[in-house]
Amino acid sequence: MLPLTTEFIRTKIHFRNPESHKGDYGHALFVGGSLGKIGAAILASKACMRTGVGLLTSYVPAGAKYIFPTAIPEAITLFDNNKDEITSFPSNTEKYTAIGIGCGLGISQLTACAFENWIKTQPQSPIVFDADALNIFSQNKSLLEFVPQNSIFTPHIREFERIVGTFSSLEEQTKKALKFAEKYTVFVVLKSHRTKIFCPNGTIFENIFGNAGMATAGSGDVLTGIILSLLAQNYSPEEAAIIGVVLHSLAGDLAAKDVSEQALIASDIIENIGKAYLTLLKK
Repeated sequence: MLPLTTEFIRTKIHFRNPESHKGDYGHALFVGGSLGKIGAAILASKACMRTGVGLLTSYVPAGAKYIFPTAIPEAITLFDNNKDEITSFPSNTEKYTAIGIGCGLGISQLTACAFENWIKTQPQSPIVFDADALNIFSQNKSLLEFVPQNSIFTPHIREFERIVGTFSSLEEQTKKALKFAEKYTVFVVLKSHRTKIFCPNGTIFENIFGNAGMATAGSGDVLTGIILSLLAQNYSPEEAAIIGVVLHSLAGDLAAKDVSEQALIASDIIENIGKAYLTLLKK
């Protein structure tokens, strides 16, 4: 098991060309949100932009047409025809360099059906799956066969159990995570107090940063946005996963120093992503 140190992550970060433009840093597509859960989509989108993506398109229910552009004016916003939930997915996905799905998505019959139809026909490029996208997989495991290789799954322990079944020990959990990563050729970011990244080649990375204050609503949505941003910027899926986890945790540690673990909320993590970058780049 390889610990994720700042020294190791520092060697992976891409530096920007002074003559570059936004088109050089990818175009991410985020799909998520539903009635009562638009905040999750906003958090993921804000984190994606803050992590350095060139362009972001967020696809959300029509009911968010007023609040979403106000909450995150930097994003391009597309709206589903339904005001409360996602009932179809964007079809012209070839123009996006990375896709993230699930934060606040919901698991209604309409949404699950739209997800099923889309996953069976979408282009074969890696996708970041989180939250309710994972829950839809757990209800219809046959859909896992359609997941593009090198996609990234970001479950917490309970979400992962719903997909692979329960485990009674850390050893059994590790075996199931490795088996899942190898079987579907995907990366599993298993979120816990010591988040681990399971790679399809059998490598396991362990995060050594983070704090208990990050056990708060929306923290996982922020991580999804960070990883999506990195994947869109042409980091490899492995790099996007490991750098994303460390950026997220360092930002959480910096936030806790300012507001305490007890008072920390997900937005505080987003506000400290820039400082986390500076920490990683400091020699």
